[in-house]
Amino acid sequence: MLAGHGASGSGDRGALQHAAQATSNPYYSNNFWYRWQEYTRWYMTSWEARKIIDIPVDDALRLPFEITGVDTVLATELLSAYESFDLDRQNRRALIQERLYGGCCQTIIVKGEDGENLRDCLVPERIQPGDLEAFNVVDVSLITRPDYDQNPFSAGYDKADRYIVNGVEADISRLVVFDGSPLINRAAMNILQNFRYNPAGFGESKLAPLYDLLVRVVGTQQAAYHLVNLSSVLLVATRKLMSLEATESPALDKLEEICRHISIYRGAVIDGDDVSVQQHSASFGSVPELVMSFAQLLSAASDIPATRFLGQAPGGLNATGESDLQNYYNMIDSMQRLRLKPVLLKQFSVIGPHLMGFERWKEASKSLDIVFPPLWNESSQVKAENARTYAEIFRALWAEGIIKRDVVVKELIQRDVFQTGEQVEDFLAEEMDLPNASELMQTVDPSGPLAEMEKLAASGANI
Repeated sequence: MLAGHGASGSGDRGALQHAAQATSNPYYSNNFWYRWQEYTRWYMTSWEARKIIDIPVDDALRLPFEITGVDTVLATELLSAYESFDLDRQNRRALIQERLYGGCCQTIIVKGEDGENLRDCLVPERIQPGDLEAFNVVDVSLITRPDYDQNPFSAGYDKADRYIVNGVEADISRLVVFDGSPLINRAAMNILQNFRYNPAGFGESKLAPLYDLLVRVVGTQQAAYHLVNLSSVLLVATRKLMSLEATESPALDKLEEICRHISIYRGAVIDGDDVSVQQHSASFGSVPELVMSFAQLLSAASDIPATRFLGQAPGGLNATGESDLQNYYNMIDSMQRLRLKPVLLKQFSVIGPHLMGFERWKEASKSLDIVFPPLWNESSQVKAENARTYAEIFRALWAEGIIKRDVVVKELIQRDVFQTGEQVEDFLAEEMDLPNASELMQTVDPSGPLAEMEKLAASGANI
């Protein structure tokens, strides 16, 4: 993997050590086709590589997202259109290609007007109900980026104006781009990456920094498998073997037959004083631990917990693996917010006019937002402890006269401390002598306690 074992071989080898110079990592190849083919081979033949690419995408799409900021009818229509265009599957394919190859695009297929050129910007005002036809995923091998702003003092610096997709120039407004979040701009790629940049200006494959480790993991598993095949070796020793071979003695054929019998039937009768048979068994020792250690290292390097990547129970006393999964789900939440949400918003910016026309959509979508449900759910014990903590905090605030009792109950309702509305209404009506308890229940704002406090203050309530 490393030339000169990663060091100079003289003096303080730790101080003179350098990075890998000889490796099979396709990142070092200028042949883009070879790079994409190599990543594809690994994805198609290695379960480790496939899990590294697929698991975060599948978890990000596991729970359906919610559309907020619009009325319920419109949200339902948008979700129905999302399903009818098969965007769950299309977005999954695009996100997988982005992680595997570094990027890809979705082409937005809209019924065009006569003489309309794909190089021209897609004008949302011209989209009529029923104009949207499909979203097509196009892989990176068919994409190049011809035009981009090279002025660092420009607002559109390093942003593509159009891409060439399968030989056709298409304006960026007609594409949903999964760019792989490149670290450096296209001009700097020529200098900092020695011409090994992506021709579309996309990022790098998620397998690139893990490639050498992936080779070691698979190689260790293969070596362990060969060790199993050689776990028991039979040795037959006889005197004057060279003479037997030179004369083509029948005795040599007999010894070879005995070896075959022992390997098949595990037993044979041997007659002769000058023949000895010995069987040597290999010692596996720490081989299983070594294989698992490499797999766990790959799991850690790919930011996927071993409980998810390997299906392995958490190690250590009193270990539950919850902290690892919680950190991992936080990473998935970041992926949903930074990578998936912009894609969905752009898709809905075309789906909306397709459903109701641009003018109605422009007015209806002013506050549209995408919300992803949390992947991490608290246990019932944690929820009970949190509810008790909330109750004690608000009771102390009420006892000090900081807030009123009706506000305490509202805050506890929002935090699901009360499970049934009937109990709360009885409490409000009997203990607090409030005649319109049901109206108070309806004023609870699901957006959060701060918004509720602001409403009470605006209505003149004494808090």
